[in-house]
Amino acid sequence: MKAAGLFWLVACALVSIPLDQVAAQTKPPGYAQAEDAFMHLTLDQRVKLQVLLTAAGYWPAVPNADFSTRLFNAILQFQVDNGFAPLGVLNDQQMDRLTAIAGPYLNNWRFAAVRHPMTSSQIWVPVGLPLVEETTPTGLRFMNRPYGVVLTYDYFPEFALRASFESLYGKLQRSRATIYYSTIYRDEFFVISYSDGITDAYVRYHQSGRGGVGFTLYWSHAATDAHIERIATLISGSLWSSQSGAPFTYPFTVKPRMPVAMMPPPTPEPQPAPSPGPPQAEPHRPSSGTGIFVTNEGLVITNAHVVNDCSEIRVGTGQGESEIGRLVAKDAANDLALVKVSAKPPRVGALRFGVRLGENVEAFGYPLSQVLATTGNFTTGNVTALAGLADDSRFFQISAPVQPGNSGGPLLDENGNLVGIVSSKLNFLHEIKTQGDIPQNVNFAIKASVAANFLQDNNIKFQIGEATQTMKAPDLADQAKALSAYIECH
Repeated sequence: MKAAGLFWLVACALVSIPLDQVAAQTKPPGYAQAEDAFMHLTLDQRVKLQVLLTAAGYWPAVPNADFSTRLFNAILQFQVDNGFAPLGVLNDQQMDRLTAIAGPYLNNWRFAAVRHPMTSSQIWVPVGLPLVEETTPTGLRFMNRPYGVVLTYDYFPEFALRASFESLYGKLQRSRATIYYSTIYRDEFFVISYSDGITDAYVRYHQSGRGGVGFTLYWSHAATDAHIERIATLISGSLWSSQSGAPFTYPFTVKPRMPVAMMPPPTPEPQPAPSPGPPQAEPHRPSSGTGIFVTNEGLVITNAHVVNDCSEIRVGTGQGESEIGRLVAKDAANDLALVKVSAKPPRVGALRFGVRLGENVEAFGYPLSQVLATTGNFTTGNVTALAGLADDSRFFQISAPVQPGNSGGPLLDENGNLVGIVSSKLNFLHEIKTQGDIPQNVNFAIKASVAANFLQDNNIKFQIGEATQTMKAPDLADQAKALSAYIECH
């Protein structure tokens, strides 16, 4: 280490500068402005920006919801290479240039989300290469002979993650393969990227219960013009999202001058022809639900169906007090709404992403308020699936018992972070009729990443859940109640 660098480290230690202050002092010029611009994008925009940077060759990592020095440097490199001032903030002209570079690759690869036939996991597959698909005993295989591409997508019901990683790593070392990158994260997943000089490969596997699901992408080492390594990064990001619930996006293609990676709006569904005479409207029946304070200024997030067609929204703000709330935003497609009250909450929900299958979760709400306790109900369970009905990736399936009135309430992890918003339960009467069986605790919650998108679309700053200390159930119940609100729709 150089003497000046050593002196600086010793000086920091002597004056006891907190680590976060040291980190802030060492941020490069322009970083704060670039981070602020990035965090003002919606989660979907952030992911799509990183997908474009990956396709253009500037971001060899899975998309992330947060900004980082590494991402800042990637944007700077793109700006320098393309004759722009290296400021870290992409204006419209620079986005046009990035889109023009990345677009031909994404349009040629034409990714499709493909579900594994034995699990609920799914990955992006570059079907536009083109690829020949075949079924294997462990899943699927896709091949493109001109580029020497072979993509295997496998599930093994008995799988030891660490032993598999060590076995593959040792085999590569013995064969003197060049290992470009390798990591194993706890006992959750591993990644290895390597080459034997003839074939390059990228491997990613996740532990899934007692089994393991993952992919291996092989391609010819000589096919440098195809940039298959960029494809590997995007497939890796899609599997990471599918297994962890981390923010990602749907496969998309690019049109010239596409603004900030936003997809075109969906085609409106045809509306039914009006009936000859308007039916008499049924009187609105009062209903109730639950909400979650997400800011200290009295903004409450809830389900859109909780506040649908209300002539008056009344929000219980604690200690038996209530006030009339004002509906400020609504997203019927994702079943989310925002209600404003003047009350200042004792706590607000801090959103956490990247939830794992099987995690302990706790739900709070005011179900069946005319029958059950008006002080709220607290239940516990697990994340039983990382997708909802028909593999809808916006939802978790949970086993925590919920009832009518829980809708819009918080779903917390064991550290008190807000990981979801309780939304619905399976219609057991329908299932009895169609399946001949009674479903047990099949309930659903909207993921925190979807809620974060909604909040950002409405320019609402929210807290990120970073708590890592496991809480006792009574303390979790107290916290859940403190950040919750009782909602009545009249």
